Amino acid sequence: MLVVRTFSKWFAVALVCCSPALHAHTTSAQESVSGRTTPPAGITRGSAVMVIPESRFDFGEADEGSVVTHEFTIRNIGKAPLHIHKVSPDCGCTLADYDRTIPPQGEGKITLHLNLTGYKGSVQKVTTVYSSDPQNPRGSLVMRGRVRILIDVTPTSHVSFLGLAQQQSEQTVELKGVSQAFRVTGVESNLEGRVAHRLETVEEGRHYRLKISNLMERGEYIGHIKVYTDMAGKREILIRVKGILEGKIAVGPKVVLIGKPSLQQPVRNARVKVVSNLKERMGIARLSYDERLLKVTQQPLADRNGFALEITPRLENLPPGSKEQTLLTIETEPAADEKLEVQV
Repeated sequence: MLVVRTFSKWFAVALVCCSPALHAHTTSAQESVSGRTTPPAGITRGSAVMVIPESRFDFGEADEGSVVTHEFTIRNIGKAPLHIHKVSPDCGCTLADYDRTIPPQGEGKITLHLNLTGYKGSVQKVTTVYSSDPQNPRGSLVMRGRVRILIDVTPTSHVSFLGLAQQQSEQTVELKGVSQAFRVTGVESNLEGRVAHRLETVEEGRHYRLKISNLMERGEYIGHIKVYTDMAGKREILIRVKGILEGKIAVGPKVVLIGKPSLQQPVRNARVKVVSNLKERMGIARLSYDERLLKVTQQPLADRNGFALEITPRLENLPPGSKEQTLLTIETEPAADEKLEVQV
């Protein structure tokens, strides 16, 4: 979904900016921003013409957590009703209310509500308007400005515990009021039993310190800690917490799919990493697998203490349309503290 959406936005820009065949369309769009009052030359008689007199709104500065609202005017200077098919913000932080139909020589409104929760610094959000104007079917509305933070969260609001459990140290998140006093009214977590937390008061009403530590020996988790405050514009602070606790030596992914899913698709290989969480060098002592089904090669990782295993299917030994499941077993030096297996 993300790839398609990103590609579509790029493609729309390329059409407007780069295609010589649409040069007249680009000019029309520019005229609409400056307040075009007559239909462009060559337009079909009786069609709708969308004009956006002011497509950008700079809200200046606003507090985080607030909602900025602005009403944009959409004009129809054509001779047929202008239908607004869709108003599509570029993120879920923006909601839109709009007139679906604008009569000839009339005007309608599109109201955007930008929620600034979770933002800080410079912000720019683009909303695309899809209409029945045959020459200018798309228009853009831009809301931009700067977001003032109320409580500074440092060094980050995302905490991670990765690797060996005994190597994990307690992590600290500082909470400081920027322009007004606040007090912490409560702390809750959905990771009880996996992480521990405690709150320290550095300066009452101004500065608090949240200490977070890992409790798990092995496994994975993802969740959050919520800090509640009495500040009207910042009732809660969300600290996201992630943990991937491994043994001395870890392998991943532990399940891979290789082969040829269909005649139209290329052969699929797999790459598995074997990584040491120890400071001492690690080696591959033995790889056990069905050589009739698989070919496995190894090479050292450039950025970590470990190896990459390339797993290739031997399709010549399999009847067309058949499926096989097998195991790749990995033995290392020094030895791992658990059995290292990959399901293939």
